[in-house]
Amino acid sequence: MPTALSLALEADARRADLDRATTALAAGLAALGYDVRPGLGPILPVWLGAPDAATSLAERLRQRDVLVRGIRPPTVPAGTSRLRVVPSALTRPELVERALEAFAEAAS
Repeated sequence: MPTALSLALEADARRADLDRATTALAAGLAALGYDVRPGLGPILPVWLGAPDAATSLAERLRQRDVLVRGIRPPTVPAGTSRLRVVPSALTRPELVERALEAFAEAAS
């Protein structure tokens, strides 16, 4: 098989993996009560409102080996602070489950 075709076919599979991870994370976070809004591509904005909420939740998640960015003013308007959750094509189902467990633990 030509290399270009092989790469194109592999890219389709990776895009499908990324879509599955993004969909599973969004559904799981919503089921946990998080305010997940549509993002661009695989970016899942988890809206928290207050800057301190974004900072402290990002830190609690980091302590559980889940790295997400807290996005706060002046990057976003006041009252719209959020976490930026970005899965990749390498985010396997067990990693999605682990991230969701960490979000559940960090919420309490």
